[in-house]
Amino acid sequence: MVTVIEKLKTVVKERMAVLEGTVHSFEHVKRVFEIAAYLAKKEEADLELVQLGALLHDVGWTVGKPHHETGAELAGKILKEMNYLKARKMVNIVLHHHLDSRDKLETLEERVVWDADKI
Repeated sequence: MVTVIEKLKTVVKERMAVLEGTVHSFEHVKRVFEIAAYLAKKEEADLELVQLGALLHDVGWTVGKPHHETGAELAGKILKEMNYLKARKMVNIVLHHHLDSRDKLETLEERVVWDADKI
């Protein structure tokens, strides 16, 4: 049985294929995913939310700029297609991962993904 994380990895990797070899390629997403998972465990955050947020955080680069806004919209569509029940929380993680959102982070999961992306 394919988990939501495995399914989302495949979807994001396909959508971000055009960015291969750039700073915001899927390789970057994989690094953020690993760092975020580590931090989530240390901080006792919701691991699934953090992992999914890390996977989706830069998906907006494939759509245009500002990537955090287009990414949040795209994340909502992807998660709706997957019937993911916590889609609203995920959209907020993607929306608030941008550097300018540091003072707008509302949840532990948003802070973990934000930190993982900046490391």
